[in-house]
Amino acid sequence: MTTDRGIIQHARGEKPDLRFGYSIDDSARALVVCLWYADLYGVGKVRKLAQIYLEQIAKAQLPNGSFHNFQDRGGRFLDQEGSQDSFGRTIWALGVAVHHPLVGKGTAQRLLMKALPNVHRLQYIRSIAFALLGLAAAGYDPEARELGRKLVVRLHKRATSDWQWYEDCLRYSNGILPYALLKTGDQALIALALKTLDFLNDVSRVDGVPAPIGNKGWYCKGGERAIFDQQCIDAADMVLANVAAYQRTDQQTYFREAHDWMRWFYGFNVKGVVMVTKDGGCYDGLNERRVNRNQGAESVLAFLLAYLTLAGCARLSKISSL
Repeated sequence: MTTDRGIIQHARGEKPDLRFGYSIDDSARALVVCLWYADLYGVGKVRKLAQIYLEQIAKAQLPNGSFHNFQDRGGRFLDQEGSQDSFGRTIWALGVAVHHPLVGKGTAQRLLMKALPNVHRLQYIRSIAFALLGLAAAGYDPEARELGRKLVVRLHKRATSDWQWYEDCLRYSNGILPYALLKTGDQALIALALKTLDFLNDVSRVDGVPAPIGNKGWYCKGGERAIFDQQCIDAADMVLANVAAYQRTDQQTYFREAHDWMRWFYGFNVKGVVMVTKDGGCYDGLNERRVNRNQGAESVLAFLLAYLTLAGCARLSKISSL
């Protein structure tokens, strides 16, 4: 899926579809995948890929430190400035890259420092959470906790005894919110993250099976919960959040939740459909009538992020038990 410009955004079936070009969203995710893969399995297979993704991010940076998002097949940027979510995901990737030997500190540090003044412009909670992850990974702990407290303000405004959440509707990438707070190292923020993750785990099952909130209607407080369409990124974020909770608490319940959400990709879902292919691809979504058999970058990378997170957790657990 990768060319010398970056990772291709969409696919028709298993074939990358260059008509839709590239996005920084996906290059940021792909960079994190490469760095996490290198941590577990070595740098040999991903060094060149990581450099391509980092170079695409560098080319997309604007004079004010923010970033373009969409790029056509010829390399021309299609927007004046990317979305807040794409900015936050890029900060996440750069934060992971800053101290990683695979790419070296120089470029990632320069890009991150230029982008940092824009972090405080973020208004949307998922964008804030993505950026928080980058700041925490880079070691900017006070700044990460400041963003964490912004999420907590939203939580206190919206949460009730039977709705422990940051907004009135559960939408996309829900797991990223508690996951980000769990990465702060602040005990008060971690306690709130666990409370919201427990709520999310509880409402994200149908007949005992993991079921991401469907994007055809979402799930708003007092309303009916949408079952479809289910997206791979949402299942992956639940793996990340529950692994982080397990690592913070050592409670096996969270490890079992993470394992169940990983199984969602392998058929432990409301349709009993395997979402991953034999050659490492991943289908784009689980719909009411069928599986979306396109294999776009977001879904493939979401699966890989989940897989690497759980694999890393299992390895650490095995080492600590020796």
